Amino acid sequence: MFATPQHVSRAYSTPLRHSGFSARTPVPPQSDGQPQELRTPQIRLDVVERTLRDQVDLVDGFAMRVREISRARKFAVRKEFAVLAHTYAKLQKEIADLESEDAEVSRTVQRETRELEEAATARDEKLKHKVALESQREELARALAETEKKVSVSTQELESRLTLRDSETSMALPECEMYEQVLCMKVSTVRDGYLRFVFDHINERDLEREYKFTVNVAQREYEIEECEPPLPELATLTRHLNETRDFYGFVQTARRAFSELARREHQRRS
Repeated sequence: MFATPQHVSRAYSTPLRHSGFSARTPVPPQSDGQPQELRTPQIRLDVVERTLRDQVDLVDGFAMRVREISRARKFAVRKEFAVLAHTYAKLQKEIADLESEDAEVSRTVQRETRELEEAATARDEKLKHKVALESQREELARALAETEKKVSVSTQELESRLTLRDSETSMALPECEMYEQVLCMKVSTVRDGYLRFVFDHINERDLEREYKFTVNVAQREYEIEECEPPLPELATLTRHLNETRDFYGFVQTARRAFSELARREHQRRS
């Protein structure tokens, strides 16, 4: 049996019924004015001891009950604290997860917003580029029309020049054959528009040695190429040819220049 506050209260309020002494024991009256000797009360120590042991047991039981209640309350508090700590940690984790999700959503929104802005900018740039291309197309169409007109005119001029050149060539062929025999030269076509003139019987010490040059006759202005050996006065001869258009005179002058070059070479060696 454990002690309770009610038991303790009753224990301390119980009179010592079995002690052999009572507060209501009558005091013998005095006689002749002399005090009478009081009788020593009869106290039963075993009863007192038993009563004290009962009271001590009641107090010990009460203290033990208090300790048990305290332990139970501490255990309950610790358990409740553990539950609260677990709940707090769980809430903290949920809050951290929500904050992480919110940050991810914020980054996603920012990225999508940036992509939308970039897409809008790219669309505007493409529209501007399209407008510029349309403007360039119109300009190119106008330039193409003008170029076609110029090409048409140039083609007509070229055809007329080719006709004139063919006429001049056809007229010159018989004379060229005659000059080949007279001037000891050969005329051949190197490639389209290029004629090569080869002279021999110029060098008295080496009649078989060849002196040659190539003429570009495909253009309005004659051009002399691959002159071997080089003639110092070739530029002057070419300029005179384009001014006079006297091609046969140019061939005769070129042969004389080769002959003079060969004569100077003989003089230097002798």
